[in-house]
Amino acid sequence: MNKRLLLFCLLFLSGAAFSQTFDNLYIEPGFNYGHLTPFDPSHASIGEAKQWNIDIRIGQQTYGLKRWQQELNYPSFGLQLDYEHNTLNDAKYIRRNEQGEAVTTYEPLGDCIGISGFLNGSFYKSRIWSLDYDIIYGMDIWTRCHNEFIGARCNFHVSFDLGPTFRLSDRFDLALRYVYIHSSDGAIRLPDYGVNSHNARLAVRYRLAEPKETIKKEYEPFAKTWNAFVSEGVGFLQTYTTQGDQIPGETPMFFGNTIRVGVTRQFSPKFIWDAGLDFLWTGETKMRYEMLGEPY
Repeated sequence: MNKRLLLFCLLFLSGAAFSQTFDNLYIEPGFNYGHLTPFDPSHASIGEAKQWNIDIRIGQQTYGLKRWQQELNYPSFGLQLDYEHNTLNDAKYIRRNEQGEAVTTYEPLGDCIGISGFLNGSFYKSRIWSLDYDIIYGMDIWTRCHNEFIGARCNFHVSFDLGPTFRLSDRFDLALRYVYIHSSDGAIRLPDYGVNSHNARLAVRYRLAEPKETIKKEYEPFAKTWNAFVSEGVGFLQTYTTQGDQIPGETPMFFGNTIRVGVTRQFSPKFIWDAGLDFLWTGETKMRYEMLGEPY
């Protein structure tokens, strides 16, 4: 018991010291409620399944110390932790029994725990409210997997939200959002339809200190620039092509590679366009042409 009390005190003091050093931090707990969204016509029935989600964000508000902060209308950024509960109870699982036979069962989809980074920005700001957006990208860990939607335990998480934020006081804000959430593993392990959902989010933001005044600094006129680039990307994916009596998750993994060559044009402090050529190769493509003769 004494050890737990000591740990709590250390965490409390660390948090207090952290808040004194970074006095533009805030904490934002939120609650999401919505429904699953079919990714494929064969899964139309999952639209009736509900989903709820609780999350907490720890963010840092910018005040214009750098040019990009002013150009993006003083965004904030930070870390999000969340827990997601899904009510779908009849996801399809295909497994092998002790005799090696493929057996199909229908069981709960499962829940997930996520950790992500987020960027919060504003399209419009006034003294009492703002129209905000959030871009969230990170990782989900699922309690169940190897079903028709989630093939791997660890998945990529991406979500977007949009809605108003109302200033209640110098320390408190109230946020309302429409949220789209997607979780999948990028074909690392099949099946990989992923889980998609649409939600409404209600959140309260608490600032650890009084907000600072924003800085409006004049910069030299922006100079447009051209740049050339070369990028290299490698990875692995599991083929959708089954052979013999293979079941989902038993098909082989293949190496993939992408080389990109192109140019970029930065025409404003906030926006860049680019054009390039992609050269892609995967062992799966070679296998499908040579062994199966299927069009890719």
